[in-house]
Amino acid sequence: MEITNSKPIIELSNVSFSYGKNLIINDSSLSIFENDFCCIVGENGSGKTTLLKLIIGLLRPSSGSVLLKGSPPEKLSHIVGHMPQKVEFDRDFPISVKEVVLMGRITDKLFFRPSKSDTDAVNEALQKVNMLEFERKQFSDLSGGQQQRVLIARAIASSPEILFFDEPTNSIDALSEDKLFEILKKLKGKMTVVMVSHNVRFVSELVEKVICVDRGQISIHKVEAIGNQTVKDLGVEHYKLIKHWHCNHSQGENNG
Repeated sequence: MEITNSKPIIELSNVSFSYGKNLIINDSSLSIFENDFCCIVGENGSGKTTLLKLIIGLLRPSSGSVLLKGSPPEKLSHIVGHMPQKVEFDRDFPISVKEVVLMGRITDKLFFRPSKSDTDAVNEALQKVNMLEFERKQFSDLSGGQQQRVLIARAIASSPEILFFDEPTNSIDALSEDKLFEILKKLKGKMTVVMVSHNVRFVSELVEKVICVDRGQISIHKVEAIGNQTVKDLGVEHYKLIKHWHCNHSQGENNG
């Protein structure tokens, strides 16, 4: 267990979750600290996205508790940025890049009228992802990689303390992946980042902790402590080795 004097920014305590009779997460606990960069890994259908949704507050546990900075997630949605795996939108609906990012600034107010600070935050977010020059273009006219970058801008426009990504490299080409990598590299250390990804490059070069989801159990491991062979040495074909060697159903953090 990691020795630290700081309180977790994300804390799951004895969490269980089921879809009907199908148990997905079973009595598992997890602590993530400020500015951690974590990746959730596991087999397809193991519950990675479910875990992400529980942390964000999109799902509620069947038992146990999920806390962000000591409070339920739904009470601290303003500190969270989220880029889901899939975004459904009507391609015929006329919405510009700038308007998409502005959605990340909308609060609980019934009538939202953007202020200068909102506009400045949107411009800054687009600048960070190198998409400011496209601000007036229709979102539906962008490539898949460009859309990903705009959605990242939307997620960071509110200056979140915690940023969540669900498979951010899905359906984008190698060039777009390189640009996404550089964006995430700049965000590292400035906020807590939790992402679901099968991308070994991201795990090896950016991620500090790997969260394994395996048969209902959650365990967390420091990247530098994952066995005798570092994650950087693992090819995509060796992805399962991480799970088999080190996702050993222990709760909390395993440092070796």
